Amino acid sequence: MKLRENTFVKMLASLLLTVALFLTFTGVLAGVYMLSKEAYTEDYTDTEDCARQLHQNARQVLDSNFRLQFAGSNFVYQVIDENDHEVQRNFSVDETLEGLSTQVYSEDFYVITSTDSEGNEYQYTSYYEPSSFSGKVLESRYTILYGLRSGLPYDDIYAERAAQQRFMYKWLTPILMLTGMVLLVAVFLASFCIAAAGHKAGREGIVLNGFDKIWLEVLLAAVCLAGIFVVTGFGAVLIVALATPLLLSIVLVPTMLSIVRRVKAHMLWKSTLLYQLWRVLRLLIRHIHITVRVVGLMALYALVQIFVAVSLAHGGVLAAWIWIFLNVPIVVLAVLIISQYETIRKATARMAEGELGQVVDENKVPFFVGIARNLNRSGNAIQIAVDEATRSERMKTELITNVSHDIKTPLTSIISYVGLLKAMPIENEREREYIDILDRKSRRLGQLMNDLVEASKVTAGAVSVNIEPINLGELVRQASAEFEARMEENDIQLMCHLPEEPIMVQADGRHMWRVLDNLFGNAVKYAMPGTRVYVDLTVVNANEAVLLVKNISREPLNIAPNELMERFVRGDTSRNTEGSGLGLSIARSLMELQHGTMDIRIDGDLFKVILGLRLAEDVPSAPKVSMKPVEPRQAE
Repeated sequence: MKLRENTFVKMLASLLLTVALFLTFTGVLAGVYMLSKEAYTEDYTDTEDCARQLHQNARQVLDSNFRLQFAGSNFVYQVIDENDHEVQRNFSVDETLEGLSTQVYSEDFYVITSTDSEGNEYQYTSYYEPSSFSGKVLESRYTILYGLRSGLPYDDIYAERAAQQRFMYKWLTPILMLTGMVLLVAVFLASFCIAAAGHKAGREGIVLNGFDKIWLEVLLAAVCLAGIFVVTGFGAVLIVALATPLLLSIVLVPTMLSIVRRVKAHMLWKSTLLYQLWRVLRLLIRHIHITVRVVGLMALYALVQIFVAVSLAHGGVLAAWIWIFLNVPIVVLAVLIISQYETIRKATARMAEGELGQVVDENKVPFFVGIARNLNRSGNAIQIAVDEATRSERMKTELITNVSHDIKTPLTSIISYVGLLKAMPIENEREREYIDILDRKSRRLGQLMNDLVEASKVTAGAVSVNIEPINLGELVRQASAEFEARMEENDIQLMCHLPEEPIMVQADGRHMWRVLDNLFGNAVKYAMPGTRVYVDLTVVNANEAVLLVKNISREPLNIAPNELMERFVRGDTSRNTEGSGLGLSIARSLMELQHGTMDIRIDGDLFKVILGLRLAEDVPSAPKVSMKPVEPRQAE
């Protein structure tokens, strides 16, 4: 089994992809957050956040009219007037601002005195020229010098943010590198999941699941909503910051794989809500005459309902009676239509199950009488066709059986007399050669009669089947031993890859032997000399065993695999071999009787037959397959 068809491997890859995407999204968000906090530098004093905080503290000092001291803070400042006289500071006199801070900021401002409407004077600071301010008195022009104390000796907001800055600077590069490596893993897992999407063991083509039936717009809306949660949760509390990438990953992975499966199956457009609306619109346009009528009736009904509602709002008794007489018949009519529709639906379901003929009483569905009449006609026509086909098949089977029986009686006599002639001492070589030809051709004719009778019995269902657990590996070994000598005569090497442990399957041993006899005989007749015939027996899952027989054809296979399993069809178009064209057809019919499968695949001149059988219930587990070939015996 290929990895892309292994359900467990695909589920594990999807889970790991979800985790990888979660870690990637989380790492990206963390990196973006750190970069927004200027984590690319270790020195907090070089960040805009530091300058912004210092400016904010300076404004607080000015807005408080110099009453805010910032004692025990790493923020240091000095206020001087226009005459360079110091007004206020928050550090000792034996210290200088330049000595305390590596970077000093400066801002000019004005202290302005104004009078309110009651004549009270008050002061405030302004950063604009007061010349245009009427009714205000300029007190003085001041300058505030401020900075951040070197070494950050005090435990305040600056020390806290500096510690955060150093932490983010330390982890920024490792987080980005780790995110990059996880992203590469995610790309690898995504590639595998995309390649494996839609493949399932034992199934041809792309297999869709229930998740793929959800409208594409709904899935994309879910992804967009999860993405919005990620964006809006940026910088939120830790739980939200982690939950939103997880939500996006959980939604994104199945959505991506669903889109891939739809693309592979050519169902992307058909799985959209827009396509469904387009189908409805196309249907309405196609039946425009019905659409106009329905819409007109619905509009008329809506107008009447609006009229009745307005009348009822004004207390109209007549309107109430109109509403009753209008809606009660409509409800009754709707119930009748629904009931008759359900009758039609049940009738079609019975037809699908094989119940043909008169399936609908036309008198009980007056609203759908046309549909019921057509349905009955279709059922009758199908029943007639089925009866005719059954009668034809029965007549053909009886004809083949009778003709075969009539031919076998004289043919038996011919074979017997030819046997007597072969036992007689005939010295003429030409006469003995003629007798050998008669013997070979008569036996071939007898085999053809047996094949015809068996094919007709299988088709008519006149073959008894005894399903029981049998050792398929042992049966294949016996069949290969029977055909080794014949294959060696035709310069064909038989290579059997069989498990050492028994593989018990549910089958009829007698019919299964006939299937193997036909397949090996077909290989003897049509395989190219000097090549090998490979026989492989494996257990594909807990319920099924598969037998593969493949060889290189002697003649070009310019024919479809399905045609080869039809009656009297042979791959040898020149008809140089002694085949009847019934072997593969009989083998397929016998496999179907045993509830098995038979599939033929042609790749150039490579001819493969694949048999599938159910494992016996008493087999606890699938055995390990041994690739040791069965060596062909030497011809005696």
